[in-house]
Amino acid sequence: MKTKLTRQIITIATSILVLIVISVVIIISSRKINNEPLKTDSDASETIERLPLLDYYLANSGYDQIDNYHFGSYVSYADGDKLYLAISSSWPASAPDGTMIATYDETTMTHIPVIDMENNQALSRMCEQGTLDILKTNDDSTIVVGGVDPGCPEDNYTWDWGESFVLDISNNPNQLMSFRQSSGLREVVHTWGITELNGNLYTSVSALHEVSYLTLPDKQTTGEIYKSTDHGRTWTRLTIDPADATSPEDFLSDYRVYDIKNFKGTLYATKADAAGNLSLIYSEDEGLTWDTVPGVEPLSRARMIIFNNQLHILATNARIQTVDEARNVHTYVYPVDLTSGYFRFNNFEVVGNYLYAVLPTGKVIRTQDVSSPGWEDFYTETGKDFVSIEYWQAKNKLVIGTRGVDAELIFLDIPVEVQEQVQPPTMSPNGGSFDNSVLVTLATETPGAEIRFTTDGTEPNETSTMYFQPVELTETTILKAKAYKTNFTPSLTTAATFTKNVPPDPQNQYNFEITTTFNYSTIPIRVEIINASSEIVVTRQLFTTNKKLNFTLNSNEIPAGTYTIKLTPKYYTKLSKQITLTEFGDVNVNFADKFFGGSYTQSANNTIIGIADLSLGIKYFRNKDKTKDLNGDNKFGIDDMSIIINSFRATR
Repeated sequence: MKTKLTRQIITIATSILVLIVISVVIIISSRKINNEPLKTDSDASETIERLPLLDYYLANSGYDQIDNYHFGSYVSYADGDKLYLAISSSWPASAPDGTMIATYDETTMTHIPVIDMENNQALSRMCEQGTLDILKTNDDSTIVVGGVDPGCPEDNYTWDWGESFVLDISNNPNQLMSFRQSSGLREVVHTWGITELNGNLYTSVSALHEVSYLTLPDKQTTGEIYKSTDHGRTWTRLTIDPADATSPEDFLSDYRVYDIKNFKGTLYATKADAAGNLSLIYSEDEGLTWDTVPGVEPLSRARMIIFNNQLHILATNARIQTVDEARNVHTYVYPVDLTSGYFRFNNFEVVGNYLYAVLPTGKVIRTQDVSSPGWEDFYTETGKDFVSIEYWQAKNKLVIGTRGVDAELIFLDIPVEVQEQVQPPTMSPNGGSFDNSVLVTLATETPGAEIRFTTDGTEPNETSTMYFQPVELTETTILKAKAYKTNFTPSLTTAATFTKNVPPDPQNQYNFEITTTFNYSTIPIRVEIINASSEIVVTRQLFTTNKKLNFTLNSNEIPAGTYTIKLTPKYYTKLSKQITLTEFGDVNVNFADKFFGGSYTQSANNTIIGIADLSLGIKYFRNKDKTKDLNGDNKFGIDDMSIIINSFRATR
């Protein structure tokens, strides 16, 4: 009996001990998940910041069901101090329905509600099966989110229309606008990738058209390209209208077109056909016609990325392939085979000189050149499946998305690395003025660097026009240039202003000469420019006896036209007859009467004031003729008489 009791006590004690050990393990594990230091085999910071997703999603998304295996964040986008993240009930384009967009600022998550723009009413949720692309337009005005798979049949959301979501950052950054029937995405079920070229957006989609059932077996989807000229609010199909198709070969793809990317002004897209063949296609006319790049076998659904001036494509059978601007294809070994990675979309990110990648084995790896053997491990966490990656530049952190019921975002510090900077471009000539046109040569002292430039005064970036030959300017222009090279810090911006000389307007260029004869030894005359619509006033010049009055006006002073010349000596003024100033013409102005007192109406045909003129003045005085007012007091009086007498004395 005692032995039996002892055994029971031992058994109970053992159970308690086991429970204690398990509790300790759970506590330690919980602490690891909640921002406690985690040992890694990488350069990353020892302190790992984490953001759990499930509780917030269930409380704010409008959905109460998730896929325990695939729930997570498959895409995020960093913009300044704000991180946009999409959280989905399952991996994109898979049930159960559900996705949401939120922001995070390292302290708070904020849900962005949705408004139906067609009915002007708030929606309780985003009726899509996941989200896999978030794009910010190059003008920094808009965030565009593609609708991956219309869901919510209970809300009358069916597959008859695709949906586009737009966030107007400038005017309404806290409300996600939904465009459905007005979007133009008729019967689009999957919006896979979005890119921008020349201010327009392009998206790769798969659609399920009723009319395509006539030409496609088993009611298959079609792969198509759409274009938006209004930042994602409305879209236009660039590929064939299914109503015009007569066979599967008429479609760009009889199954799906996945990612799309602008690479050096050419659109590239990955596609798959109904037979399972994968290929890379390209368009040099902004999506109107497409050709195939031979030898590329892209992994379905995986996003492309630009690195080291090449387009990088994750390929089947543990390969990564690159395409340069001349469409030369190179194939290299990739550390893992992701052929079966059905739900892997955003696998790559570029930070400085490195290409980073996430693996399903809980690893972040990086390389400076995919052609060199060996990717280096950057971060490892056993038991995690990494499904997305984003660089948060403002925080200098990598944002890693995981999946499952414990899905979270993991924030990894990036080591600060010193990079050599590209030498800034030089311009020859370096600004100035020109007549008809000018050729500007750009150069940089850094070998192998490429120069990008703008002619509208905006800051150049890696997608600006590439410099190949001297830039011809034909109008006044602010030219800016910046140089780039892989594994180098971009150069400082060089800027110069080139001003086009405006040719003279013939109607505004002329010379004219005022001609008259004076009988005084000197007469003070004012010359000034007044209202050009009527008269020209001459001021502040001295003219001697029997000399001409000459002066020239240029186009900055007065336009061509019909005028009178107004001469103003000390006591009175005199207007010429009307004259016409013509282009580049000389004008002689002859006053009909002499230019001094007493000569308004001469009693004798002479050029000297004499007794006859004086007698005439006395006659005016007696008659008080105001028309001969000389001193400006509106009457003819003794002062006017004095003027005449003084004039007479001066010329005796």
